[in-house]
Amino acid sequence: MTGDTAGLSPITKDGLHMLEPVGDPAQTLARMQKELTQWQDTLKTMQLGYAKGPEGPASPGFVETGTAIRMMEDLIVPRLAKISALPPAEQAKYLNLLVPFDTEGGLKAFLLHFFQFAPGRQDNVVYLERDAHEREVYILYDLYKVKKTLEVIRTLKQMLQTPPPGFVSTFSPAQQQSILDGMAQVLNLLFAQVIPPQGRTQLLADLSPAYLSKDALIKRREENTLYSFPHLLQKYDYRRFFFLIYFKDGMKVKMGQEEKEFRYSFLQFQLLKKEYLIYWLTQRMKNNPQKFSV
Repeated sequence: MTGDTAGLSPITKDGLHMLEPVGDPAQTLARMQKELTQWQDTLKTMQLGYAKGPEGPASPGFVETGTAIRMMEDLIVPRLAKISALPPAEQAKYLNLLVPFDTEGGLKAFLLHFFQFAPGRQDNVVYLERDAHEREVYILYDLYKVKKTLEVIRTLKQMLQTPPPGFVSTFSPAQQQSILDGMAQVLNLLFAQVIPPQGRTQLLADLSPAYLSKDALIKRREENTLYSFPHLLQKYDYRRFFFLIYFKDGMKVKMGQEEKEFRYSFLQFQLLKKEYLIYWLTQRMKNNPQKFSV
């Protein structure tokens, strides 16, 4: 997987391309739509190949490619359409922040991360099943990024509480607070949806890149240690929570006997984070030659 595939981690030097202005929104949208169409066609061709195999439509490869195709059709296509309906000036604000096109790896890196694919020939992918321990590495990676993003949210909230407002933003202070609160609520929900209550607090306190290392993976495999809910590992459907965050502006979740609705905007949060980064680089670290490494 790539470092910022899911778009949740604090911005690093590798992610600074998001600060670059979009030259022609129409051309950028056309490039994104072309990439999306190419991968839709590629996966449909792959799926036909699996359908002709000995297991037919029941084969795991057929099912997984179908899941990826539906994700693109149901979530990414409508998100691009929504952005394309905005005025060009608004498009330019959000296009560099749009998952899964917000990193150099683009849609391919996104597919390799969230689906059981491996790099194939001629820049394509092939189905490669992951066992429970391999699946959990991806889950823990994403939860670690959520953990770090919540730290970013706390930093931004502190800026709001320090008068005068610390950086120029598209959003009013009240809007900023609403954006940050909405994201914090839904991100905290992910922990409860993925990790059982027992040991959750300790795991999240300890969760770090060390948990994602090869040695840690081998140790957990030898001890048969798994942290995630068994049904999530079996169905591998934790990813739907992330898809709903990236491509929707709300979700309903059943918590016990009660259904609760969460409202949020990941795109607005990305823009707010970008505005803070610009302030941090140009004001707080203005003349510091180490600002990128910091």
